[in-house]
Order: sequence, then C-alpha cells, then structure tokens
Amino acid sequence: MSYELTVSKKFFSKYKTISEAVKKALPGTKIYVEAGTYYESIVIDKDIEIIGRGNVIIENRMAFPIKVKTEYAKLSNLTINRIAPVEEGIIYAIELSSTSVEFNNCTITSKVSGLLITGSDTTPTLIDCNFHHIKGSAIDVGNQAKPTLHNCTIHKNEGPGIHFINKGGGYITYCNIYGNNLSNIIISDESDPLIENCKMYESEQNGIWVTSQGKGIIRQCEVYKNTLANIDIDEQSIPLIENCRIYESVSNGVWINAQGKGFIRQCEIFKNVLSNIAISDQSIPTIENCKVYESEQSGILMTSQGKGIIRQCEIFNNTHTNIHIEEKSDPTIENCKVFDGKANGIWVNSQGRGTIRQCEIFKNALPNLAITDHSDPIIENCKVYDGAKSGIYLASQGRGTITRCEIYRNVHPNIIIENQSDPTIENCKVYESTNSGIYLESQGKGTIKQCEIFKNTFSNFTISDQSDPLIEDCKVFESGQSGIWVRAQGRGTFRRCEIYKNIDSNIEINEDGSVTIDKCRVYKSEVHGIILKKNGKAKVINSKIYANDGSNISVVENSNIEIIECEIHDGMNRGVVIESHSTGYMKSSIVKNNAGGDYSISSESKFEIEEDKKTLAAAEDQAITQAPSNQNEPVTDLDKILNELNSLIGLENIKESIRTTIDYIQFNKELADFGIESGEVNIPASHTVLYGGPGTGKTTVAKLYGQLYKAMGLLSSGHVVQVNREKLVGEFIGSTAPKTKAKIDEAQGGVLFIDEAYSLTNKGISNDFGPEAIEVLLEEMENRKGEFIVIVAGYQKEMKNFLEANPGLESRFTEFFHLQDYTPEELLAIARKMVNDQSRMLDPGAEELLLKHFTKLWRKRDRFFSNARLVRNYIEKMFIVQPKRTRNIPKAQWTKEMLLTFTQEDVLEAIPKEKTKSFDLSINEDLLKEAQDQLNRMIGLENVKQEVDRMITLVRFYKEEKRDLTALSTHTVLKGSPGTGKTEVARILAKIYQALGILERGELIEVNRDNLISQNIGGSEKLIANYIEQAKGGTLFIDEAYQLTQYGQSDPGHKVIEVLLKRMEDDRGKFVVMAAGYKEHMEGFLDSNIGLRRRFVQHFDFNDYLPTELLSISTMMAEKTGYYIAASAKEKLLRYYEDSYQNRNETFGNAGFVRNIIEKAIKDLDYRVAKLPKQERNQELIRTITNEDISFYGDQQ
Repeated sequence: MSYELTVSKKFFSKYKTISEAVKKALPGTKIYVEAGTYYESIVIDKDIEIIGRGNVIIENRMAFPIKVKTEYAKLSNLTINRIAPVEEGIIYAIELSSTSVEFNNCTITSKVSGLLITGSDTTPTLIDCNFHHIKGSAIDVGNQAKPTLHNCTIHKNEGPGIHFINKGGGYITYCNIYGNNLSNIIISDESDPLIENCKMYESEQNGIWVTSQGKGIIRQCEVYKNTLANIDIDEQSIPLIENCRIYESVSNGVWINAQGKGFIRQCEIFKNVLSNIAISDQSIPTIENCKVYESEQSGILMTSQGKGIIRQCEIFNNTHTNIHIEEKSDPTIENCKVFDGKANGIWVNSQGRGTIRQCEIFKNALPNLAITDHSDPIIENCKVYDGAKSGIYLASQGRGTITRCEIYRNVHPNIIIENQSDPTIENCKVYESTNSGIYLESQGKGTIKQCEIFKNTFSNFTISDQSDPLIEDCKVFESGQSGIWVRAQGRGTFRRCEIYKNIDSNIEINEDGSVTIDKCRVYKSEVHGIILKKNGKAKVINSKIYANDGSNISVVENSNIEIIECEIHDGMNRGVVIESHSTGYMKSSIVKNNAGGDYSISSESKFEIEEDKKTLAAAEDQAITQAPSNQNEPVTDLDKILNELNSLIGLENIKESIRTTIDYIQFNKELADFGIESGEVNIPASHTVLYGGPGTGKTTVAKLYGQLYKAMGLLSSGHVVQVNREKLVGEFIGSTAPKTKAKIDEAQGGVLFIDEAYSLTNKGISNDFGPEAIEVLLEEMENRKGEFIVIVAGYQKEMKNFLEANPGLESRFTEFFHLQDYTPEELLAIARKMVNDQSRMLDPGAEELLLKHFTKLWRKRDRFFSNARLVRNYIEKMFIVQPKRTRNIPKAQWTKEMLLTFTQEDVLEAIPKEKTKSFDLSINEDLLKEAQDQLNRMIGLENVKQEVDRMITLVRFYKEEKRDLTALSTHTVLKGSPGTGKTEVARILAKIYQALGILERGELIEVNRDNLISQNIGGSEKLIANYIEQAKGGTLFIDEAYQLTQYGQSDPGHKVIEVLLKRMEDDRGKFVVMAAGYKEHMEGFLDSNIGLRRRFVQHFDFNDYLPTELLSISTMMAEKTGYYIAASAKEKLLRYYEDSYQNRNETFGNAGFVRNIIEKAIKDLDYRVAKLPKQERNQELIRTITNEDISFYGDQQ
C-alpha cells in the first residue's frame, strides 16, 4: 500500500518543508510538492518518491540541497540549486553514493559543481533532466559508479558536461550535451561508459576528450561544432566509436595523440576546419568502414610517428591531401578508396612510411600518390588511376616498394621518379597514361622488375637528366611513341625485358643517353628496333632484335654501340645501320635474313665485326651436309649428350646409366667399322620413375632422356611435354579422357613428363577424376608402345603410393632413379656454374660463405628442401644487391673484374637474415599491465593467474641475470571443458609473451584439425609448415589438438605432429605453440608421441566454473549489454546453476552455457516490455531482468 503526503507553502498546509514530510514518510510514500522555492537541505533515507507540482525549486547556500542515504528513491519535476560557492569542502550540489535513486525531469544548477556519482554500487537513473549554468563539472562519475542518463540536456556549464574519472562507467543515451566551457564529455582514468544516440556540440573545448587510459563505447552519436577537436583521444586511451557523425569542428574532427589508441568504425567525419582525423605521437588507432571528407585541410593527417590501421574507408574531397603521412609515421591502410582530393590522394613525406594495400587511389587534383623527402612506404595490390596529374610521383630522394599495382589513365606520366628518388617497383601494370608510362628525370633511380608498361600515349619509358634505373624482366609494348626513350644523359640497364610493337622505335637513345640492354627481346616496332642518335651510347648483350619495320639497329649522329652475342634477324629493312660518324663493334653475333641487307656502314663511321656467328653457322651447315649419312650423325648427337651430361652437377646414378647406354651404342658402332657383326641387343626407350625433392634436376633429366632416345633412333623428336594434374584431369564427367589423350598426342615422338604424378591418385572423394587419367595413360602406353615414353616424378614415398594405386602402373615402368638432395659442395658448384653462365664469378670469400650457409641448410633439410631452386634464388638476389654495393664505390675505382665479381658482402645481403631475439630489451610494462588486467577481470581461473604471475616473476629475474628466456620453455597445454576460457586466455598469454619480450608479436594464429589436414599426400605437412611460418614471432594455437592423433597411426595428423615437433626444435624461441582440449583427451594426445611431453612442459588446467562463478559471469554478460539482473532472478539462476553443476558431464558448457541463458533472458525481457504501452515503460523496467524473464529449455549443458 502506498501513502501520499503533500508539501505546500500555503498557510493551512501540514507540511511546509520537504524535510518534514520526508521524516514523517514511510517507505513507499509519494510526497507531492507544490510550486515554490524551498530553502532547505533534504536528507532522503528511505524508499520514497518526491514529485514536484509546478515550478518547485530546492535551494541551499551552506549544504547539499539534497542528500540521498537510501538504496532507492525517486525525485521528479524538481529544480535543485546550490546557490553559494564552495564552503567547508562541499563542492557539489548533490553527491550520490551506494544508491540507485532515480531523478526524473529534474533541473540542476549550482554555484559549485553539479552532481557527483561515486562507488561501484552506485547506479542512479536520470531521465529527462537538465543540467545548466553550473560553475564546475555538471556531472562527475567515478570509482566504478554506473549511472543511467536518458534524454537529458547538459549545457552551458563552466566545467565539463560529464566527467568520468577513476573507472567510472554508466549508460548515457539520447542526451544533448552542448555549450560547456570545458569538454562536453571527459573520459579518463580507465573509465568505461556506454554513450549512445547523443549529441555533443558547441563546447569551448572538445566534444569528447578520452584521456589517461580512458575507454568507453560511443555509438550512433553526433559530435560537432566544438572549438577544439570534436573527439580527442590521448594517453593510451582506447575507446570504441561506432556509427557516429563527427563534423564542423573549428579544429580536428578526431585527434589521436600521445599514444592514444581506439577503434573508430562506420563513422562519417567531415567538414572540420583542420584535418578530419589527425594521428600523432606514436598513437595506434584502428579506423574501419568510415567516410572522411570535405575537411578544409587534410582528410587524415599522420604525423610525429603516428601509426594505426585504416581499413575499408572512403577518404575523399578534402581541400588538402586526402591522406598525409609524415615524420616517420607508419600506418597500415587497407581496402580504402581515396579520391576527388583537391590536392594529392596520398602524400608521404618527411621520412614517412606506411603500408598501403588493396586500395583505390583516383581522380585527385595533384598526383594520386606522392612520395618525397626520404619517405619509404610499401604499396601493394593498389589501383592508382584517373589522376589529373601523375599517378605516382617520387621526388627528393623518395623511396618505396610498389608491388602488384595497376597505375593507369593518369593525365601526366603514370609514374614520375626524380631528384635521386629510388623506388622498387615489382609486378605492376603501368598503362594508358595520356603522357609517358614511367618518367625519370633529375637523377632519378629505381629498380623496376617484372612489370608491364604499355599503351601509354607518349613513350612507355622516358629517362633523362642522369637518371639511372635498373629494369628487369619487364614487358614494354604498344606505346604511342617509343617504347623506351633515353635522352639528355639519361642512363639505365634493361635486363631480360621484352620491348615490342611500339609505334615509334622500340628503344630510342639520344642526346648523350647511355644504356645497357642485356638478354632482351626487341621486336615488331613500326620504326626501328633500337636507334641511337646525337651521341647516344648502348651496350647490347645476349639479346635478340628482330622483325622491326625499320632497321633492327640504327646508329647515327656520332653515337656508339657495342653488340655482343646477339641475334639480329628478319628485319623488314636493314639489320645493322652505322652512319654519320658513329662507332662501335660487334662480337660473336648473328645477323641474317634482313630484307634491306644485313649491314649498312657508312665510310666515315668505324665499326668492327668479330666472330660473326652467321659465317660460323654457315660453315657448320656445310660440314653437316658433307658428312656421311646414317653413320656419324647419331654418334655426334650422342657425344653432345655426353658433354651436356658431364656438365651437370651431381646425378651420378643417372650419369652412370646414360654413359652405359652411350658406351654400348658407340662400341657396337666401332665393331661395325671393323666389319664385326655385334649381334646388337635392342635397347628399348624405357618408361621411367624419378624420385626426389624439389630442385634435384628431374625436368633436366627428362629432357636428357628425350635427346638420348632421339639420338638412338628410338624417338622421332625427343621433345618434352611437361604436365601436372591440372593439365590432365577435367572438372566434370567425360572431360578427363579427352584432356589426357590430347597431351599424349602432343607428346608423340617425345617424352610425356608428369610432375607430382602422385596427385593423380584417388583423393578419397567421389568426384575425383585423377584415376580416370591413369587408366587412359595405361591404355595409351600399351597401344602406342615405342611411340612416346612417360617419365613420372615426385617425392619418394608419394610415388611409391602412386605406383601401388593401380595394378598396371608399376609393371609399365622399368627404370627407377632416386635423385638425391645435392650435397653442400654440389650446391656451391651449381652456384658457381650459374654465375659463370652469366659471365660473372665468385670470389673466395663469397664461395666460403655460401658453402658454410649451404652446409647449415643441408643439415636442417627436410623433404621440402629445394636444392638447386634454393641456389637460383640466392644468385638472383645477388644480382639485385650487387649494384647497391658497387654504387657506393667511387667510379674512378671501378674495374671490369670488380664489376663481374660477387663478394662476401653480396652473399651476406642475399641470404636470409636470422632474426635473433634480444632479451635485454625492457619489458613493455603498459602492454603487460593491460594483458594482466584483462586476465584478472576473467571470473575464476585462480590457478592460471597464479602460474602467469609466477612466470612473469621468473622472466623479470632471468632478465636481471641476463639469462636466456628460452629456458622457460613456454610451449603450453591448456586442458579443460568447453567455455572455460582457454582460447581467451591463449590470446592474453600471447600478449603477455610479447610484453615480456619472449615473442616479437602478440598475434595468435588459431587452427584446428580441419585447417591442418589435407586430402593430398604431403599436403598436411605443407599446411602445418605454412601456419608455423605465419606464427613465427607469435603464437600458434591448436584447438582440440587431440583430434590430430586419435584416428590411428596411418592418419595424416601424425605427420602434422612430426613436422610440428621438428620445427619446435629447429626454430626454438621463434614461436610458441599452445595446444588445447578436454583434459582426458589431451593426456592421450601427449602420450601419442614421445616428443610431445618433452616439448610441452607448461600445463594449465581450466576447471569447470563453480555455480557462484557462473552467476558472476551472468551478471557481467548482462551489464556489458546495459542490462541488470534483479536479486530474485539471481537467486533463481544460482539454484539452476547449482543443480546443473552437480549433474554436469564432460560436455558441460560453462560460459557458453551461461551465454545461451542470458541472451534468451534479454530477448524475453525485450519482448515482455515491447508488449507494454509506451507510457508504462521506464528505463528501470526496460533494463532489469526479472524472474519471469529467466527460463531454461532443452539440455543447457
């Protein structure tokens, strides 16, 4: 039963003061207060409701107008005013502690601060309240208090609107907070409120200031027209800002500084006077799915070592640069669109860095991407197009690595490189500029590799003013002018390039330009292949120049050319033209079949021709014509094969077999010369199996056998058709047989070489057509016996399984060779041969270092050791790094021998660097505290927390004593039922390892059996190896790890474990492995391999949560989403948890089980409230889970 009292200033009123009525009121009483001003200090110590009727003002000069000393009370329609300044330490109009009081439609003003809400059990609700003209803070929330403010207005106060301090929290929804002299909202000291659907505007300082490790969720808000940054995030604060509109600040839209962090998602940030977003001072925010536009300065400014991740954003139409990166800032920008800027799309300057990948940068007024002043970004998989100026502009010693990009349709050159800039550009397409494709001037440099530069209106390449790039493995074609134009003392080296089908000459060199053209193909120009004029210079080596409409090579106007070991043929005009006082020489080259004559050399020009290969080739042709038929020719071919065989390194068993065959043939030939009948035995062309790892020469051997059997007259052509599963097996029924037969037809008279043939065997799936290809192959090997041979190759074990897969396979193959891994000495010999083939050499120091490195790799090799392929990779890298060394040597000291010799320094640059962890680095205390706090906030897990504390203490001790941290052996087993927090703890441990310096990164690579098991033979080993590479420097987490060993010894999971154990030993200290699963199953897992227990010495047991802990988790889950659980509902939950805990089995779901119950309760509450009339709803009702919302269905365990 409720009671009612009335307070009035009227003469006959029983209660003329509110305090009197409160003293007399019983719990549950409603006190109605009639209009008037009441000068008093009211102490509310019981559950009552005070309701104003009309304009009710409560004022006090000396004390609190209102003091609440009860858990629940309600005040409505009141104006509360503290009218005196600070006295006797009282600095607030109202202080709330340990209460859930509700203020409804109240107004608070004060000559001091307004409202203090403090204490972890303080959860007041303020609805439709108005805070204004307060001298200090309107509202301070601290010490874990959690108020709810709904539809309140907080404005024109001299302090901040709301200040969250000392882990203050709460729920602020649909509020207007504006015009405050200090920031509208301040979140500091680890405070963590939820702010939704609010407006924060027109502050004299920030709209929102998050500082001193503040947190908070700010969602669906508008923050605008504030004098300082609309949102300021600093001092390691980490708020989440979602679905907000942030605009029209007089300063920045968002400023993240002083190591600020935070997440900004799905926001619009626009029309701010300074940069829409500014990131500085080593701050690391994550900005995702945002639109950033129409700033009066930059869209995003990264300065003073700012970092962060910008992902899937649109940055456009800003007055200055859309994205500006400077002063060693190093962001990651992914999947963004950067367009319509009034200046640059992206400008990286003043030693800026950054990784920009999978972005589109287009339609900006200045260069789409500018890199200047020693900056060095990484640009990957981007599209840079439709710029009003250039696509990419590098100046003032800009650098950068640009890979797998498309740069096209820009008005100025697609790429400009000037002022000693030196980028690396790889695997890019550069096309359709209305100017040049790539333009180098003013001593521009650069390494440009494996690119396609085509269809640009001017020259595809223009190189001038002492610029000197290195261009390798590129295609340069279909320019509207020259393919390559080198002028005005431009230089450059073109190696292994194709330059073709350009409108003007493929290569034009004039005005003292000088280039080296090495191993290139230059063909089908509409004018000349190569033209030099006006003192142009060129050295052309090992290249083919052919089928050009003008002269293949034209050298005029005092130019000079060197032509060495080239083929110049089939020109539509003349082959080589030397005119107008030009000079040069040609050595060991072939010039033939040019329509206008092979040579045209004017009398005043000087050109020497040495060892013209055309003449030598004609003499050889004549000698072959005069040789006796049917006798000497096969022997000559066999000698050539033997010479080629002897030049190969290793392969002794193959060599012995082929030598035996050749000796037999030659001996019988010699018997015939003596008239002796040899009774010659017919040697068939044998189908052959080659076992071996990558790079052991299997393809080379297949080609040798083709040549051998041709020379013996057993095959008509000896050519090799190389195939794999993809080229033999169709994708649908009926497509495999024709596909396989077509390749066999192609191999007629030669060799069908099937690499990784084991991939044809049945994968265990119904629609695998590999076995059909084998059946066709067997049938054709029988039907076309002697018409072609089959050589199959692959790893030894897999090839054995392949031969056993079909009963007819093994009997068809009669030669079996194991190609063993090359020894370190053989690998060195291969390296020596590779460089000698390129007219280079290794000095003794380089050979010594290579042998040492190859020996180290050979000792650690596994079945994937790549042999000669590995060597080739190193040699190719040495070719790339050598120029860097030589360019640091004054040219006056250069000699031909020095330029042709690789040194120990080149080898050191080429071989991968071992990154050794430095254990004397200081502990990252901030990151460690963050991770520990996260762990300590988790319910239960006391044993885990103690073990982690113990480990941290040990690490500190080991660091003090300069001891190796690997002695801690951090590979870990996490044992427990589902929902006990294993994965979450693993993520936290990874952070802790990073903070302690045990690991470089806090990244957790999460896998399970499905990620690690492949149907392909050998595939599982490759998968685990790939995941280990990803985890290097971090942690590999294998969930339900016991599933890898529970299906018997033939299961590929055991192979995964073998690779894992080996890598845990070989790469000790480079990554950590955590294996998780049910306790009983994990014991079986550890027993399955003797090495597992030895590697995993740290074990964490995750016990099932106790009923009280399950209740704490329930409360936490509810409060995270803004809901509370009533006391009676908590009792109901606890009883159910106690019963479930007593009857639990191994599938008991723990936190997952709780989540299902709480999520259902919230839905049931929402549905119950939705059915009520709107006028009956209030904030407490909407947010409180009661008994009737708690229900249990099905088997919750």
